[in-house]
Amino acid sequence: PAPESDAAAASSSSAPPSKQRELLQERLYVGNLHPTVDEGTLIQIFAKYGKLARLDFLFHKTGPQKGKPRGFAFVEYADASDADRALAAAHGKVLRGRHLVVTHAHQAPPDAGGAHAYRRNVSEAGRPTALSMLKSAGGKDRMKDKIAMMEAKLRQLEK
Repeated sequence: PAPESDAAAASSSSAPPSKQRELLQERLYVGNLHPTVDEGTLIQIFAKYGKLARLDFLFHKTGPQKGKPRGFAFVEYADASDADRALAAAHGKVLRGRHLVVTHAHQAPPDAGGAHAYRRNVSEAGRPTALSMLKSAGGKDRMKDKIAMMEAKLRQLEK
C-alpha cells in the first residue's frame, strides 16, 4: 500500500473531525503565571516579539478565588512568525520566580465554555487597566488612598 499523506493521516485519526482541535499559529498559551502577574506585565513581555493582536487574561468565575487570575492567559499576534519568535524566547523564562510555559494554543471545541476571559484588543489599548495599576502600586494603604482619590474625582465629575 502507498504511504498516507499528512491530510489523510489526520482525517483517519481516532477523534471525529468535529472534536479535533486546530493548532492556532498566531495564538500562544502562557501558563504557570504568578498570581501577581497582570495583563500589563504580559503586554510588556510579549510586545517585544511583535505586534500583539489580542490578550485573553482569565479569572476564576466562582469559588474562593473568584475574581483572581487563573494562572494562565492567551496572547495572540498579528503574524505567526512573531508568535514563533515569542514561543522560542519566552518558554522557560523566569517571571516572578516561576518558569513560564509557552506553547501554541489550540482552538477550543465549539461546545467548550465556562472559562471567562478578560478580552482586550491590544492594538486599541496597549496599556494596563486602572485596576491592574492599582494592584501593582503595592500596599493596601496606598491602594485605599488611590481608590479614595478616584472616588473623589468621580464625585467632582458628577457635580
